[in-house]
Amino acid sequence: HPDISLVLLLPYYPFPYDTSDYDSTYYPSGMENVPKPFAIVRANEHMIKTCDYLICYEAGLVGNTGKLVKKALRRQKKGEMRVENLAELL
Repeated sequence: HPDISLVLLLPYYPFPYDTSDYDSTYYPSGMENVPKPFAIVRANEHMIKTCDYLICYEAGLVGNTGKLVKKALRRQKKGEMRVENLAELL
């Protein structure tokens, strides 16, 4: 599918890992002021608010990942995005 690209969400900059396997990277605006321990959660929350489609693997809907998936599912009920939880396919 040539119209699909793999984008790495950067929760902080500089990102300490190799990004060469990705088509591009995305660093949300405003993240410069977020303390590093909260950066991943804040970046994920930004994506839940702005993306059209979420592909995730969340088996228990607990913890921070569970909270984010629940938010995404609420947006899906409103018709604002589509959520595909790969854990449900197994």
